[in-house]
Amino acid sequence: MLLIEDDCELRLLVTLDLVYVGEYLTNGIRGSVMRYVSSDNVRISVSHLHSAPATDVNKPELGVASNLYLESILRLISSAIDNLFRSMTKQVGYIVYREGIASYTINRRKRRFVSPPA
Repeated sequence: MLLIEDDCELRLLVTLDLVYVGEYLTNGIRGSVMRYVSSDNVRISVSHLHSAPATDVNKPELGVASNLYLESILRLISSAIDNLFRSMTKQVGYIVYREGIASYTINRRKRRFVSPPA
């Protein structure tokens, strides 16, 4: 999680190692932060980790979601959110944002061999 204070507004980014968040977790996370942050200032993202259990009952093609697992994850996330806001008086780092063209890049994709035309 990343909490950003900007112009007297709080913004929260929640990232999860899952394939898909699903409606249950999305609504539960937004409900957990309501007392701290406007839901418009909450972003939830996933790493798209294919080895994680299913988390959306509306997407059976991604696997069968366990209600027990979903409730357990939501409890852990809600607890982490509460801990984060309880420790807000501690400033733990700075983020600097700049725009422009990077002078370096790394391309991790392997190049495909294309045979020359005959």
